[in-house]
Amino acid sequence: GIFNQYKTGTVLFEYKFDLTMLKLPGCEHGTADVVLVDSSQDRFCVVDYKFGKVEVDAPEDNVQFHAYALGGFHKYPNAKECDVLCLQPRCDVLGQATFTRDQMSGMALRLKVIVERAEIVGDDINGTIIMEDEDSTKGFDVPKLNPQTSLCEYCANVGICPAVAQYACKITPATEMPEVVLPDDAMNP
Repeated sequence: GIFNQYKTGTVLFEYKFDLTMLKLPGCEHGTADVVLVDSSQDRFCVVDYKFGKVEVDAPEDNVQFHAYALGGFHKYPNAKECDVLCLQPRCDVLGQATFTRDQMSGMALRLKVIVERAEIVGDDINGTIIMEDEDSTKGFDVPKLNPQTSLCEYCANVGICPAVAQYACKITPATEMPEVVLPDDAMNP
């Protein structure tokens, strides 16, 4: 399969891609589990393992892999293609994508938009972005903390996150409860 292309190349473990060329706050580097580089350095492969029990986004849509590809294309200026393998053994999923050098500007723009939108919102749980056009000024709420079941279980702040509390700990309106609930009452409402 895909590994045959890299038989005579280089294998790098826990490789830290330099991402400073993106000039984005918080995007200084990214560490891939394994990087394979073919002997001519015109193609490389990023292999990353995800051991969670929730499937992550496919590599073609996953900005983490976009950042790794950008870092690799920067590191290997002769590379024309980047293969990405996302191995998720607990989900029995193998995600695979191939990026070309021509896709770099689109991937960089996507990362820039994500980071800059996060910066606009600031430190509030909810922020308002004002969109101005020729006719009017429109504002809409953009949640800075966006609880997602596929991500929150990996966050170290899940227990103290107010946005997760609003999402996960919804309290139903008070209803009148009987003073004593007997098993027979539950069986015969």
